[in-house]
Amino acid sequence: MGIGNFLNLPPVSGAVDAHAFIGCAKLAYNLSILVSLCLMTAFLRERPLDSWSALRAWEAWLCAVCLAGMFTATALMPPHLRNNTLNSGHLGDPRVVAFYNIGNVYLLAGYSTCTLLAWRIARRGRPLLRRVSLTPLSGGLAVLAASSAFRFLWVDVPALRAGQSFTYNHDFVLALSGTAAVAIGTSLPCLVSLAQVASENRDHRARFEDLGELWTRLVAAYPELVLDCRPEGPRRFPPTLNHAPAVYRRYVECRDGLTRLSPYLRLASAQLPAEASPGEPHTAARLIDRALSLYGDPCLRGESSKAPPCPVLVARDVSDSYDDDVLFLAAVSSELQALRAT
Repeated sequence: MGIGNFLNLPPVSGAVDAHAFIGCAKLAYNLSILVSLCLMTAFLRERPLDSWSALRAWEAWLCAVCLAGMFTATALMPPHLRNNTLNSGHLGDPRVVAFYNIGNVYLLAGYSTCTLLAWRIARRGRPLLRRVSLTPLSGGLAVLAASSAFRFLWVDVPALRAGQSFTYNHDFVLALSGTAAVAIGTSLPCLVSLAQVASENRDHRARFEDLGELWTRLVAAYPELVLDCRPEGPRRFPPTLNHAPAVYRRYVECRDGLTRLSPYLRLASAQLPAEASPGEPHTAARLIDRALSLYGDPCLRGESSKAPPCPVLVARDVSDSYDDDVLFLAAVSSELQALRAT
């Protein structure tokens, strides 16, 4: 719909016609609008969980037949009629009348169908966002359906064009208001989703940075943790728009590093007080710090190699949740950073 309305702007349509043929922009505009209505009908009708078909065959055929009729009517017009408008005074020509009537058949059917479908979904809409977005959408579609009905009368009833109470210019303004309501209704879920994505991405970026101290120390001891080392070093910068995969990759590398470090963690844990719990971030951080110190002692290499590596250092409240484990390792990483500062 956006492409169609853009093509309908006079400077754009003039440029398109100059590079193609007279009436090309008008045909492209109507093609975009009719196809977009067909797609909207399919989207609003789709019920994948109930095995409902997205689009009925007669709706697709009606769209195709109306488009074929509009292209045929345009081909039969002389060039000076192909750029006509509803205010141009050429509505006495039967080819111009046929062009508008054929297009209005699908516009009225499409807008009316979409209005009913959107209103039904809005009435039972949950969560609230669906209801809030589909209500103005259905209202705008109803206005556009009424505008299409008025265009039928404007084209086929000459007496209406002679009156001054309600002209096509008024209908054009009415159609613009309906288009604005449709744009608002379709944009609300997009804007809310973008806000949610931005919030989640901000959280993932924070998790990525929180794991930085732990990851840096483990990679310094075990460079092979990073599989895609670059010439500039093992540090990878996460993508700007999606930090979730980068967080997961860093988490896996941290867990892999802790598993490799586990023999030294056992040696370091022997020095812990009896009441200390490795499931506490502060204690876990001190264990890792001590284990990395022991890792650099060549005298302990043989002793540590006798113990098989195994997963170590889980939160005291054991959970299978990935998010909980990431939070625990992030807390451990923060404690390691605090140790470095002291």
